[in-house]
Amino acid sequence: MSLSLAVRSLSLTGRDVLRVEWKNTYGQTQETHLSLDQRLGNREGSFLIGGVRFSHSARDISLVGDVLHATLSNSRGAL
Repeated sequence: MSLSLAVRSLSLTGRDVLRVEWKNTYGQTQETHLSLDQRLGNREGSFLIGGVRFSHSARDISLVGDVLHATLSNSRGAL
């Protein structure tokens, strides 16, 4: 089963926690919470996969469908 078929819903809790509701191979609904601050950073105004604490330099964080949006600052503090 592909991930896109297994995921039933995605939502953002607070500024940095992704809540995923999905069905396992037995058809049972599962729920997982992932801290995006432990997986995403900010490099000069762009998301950095494998970085940390993106939300510390972000504003207007939102999840639209399955896409994370945010306004991220650069090293000069500009948004």
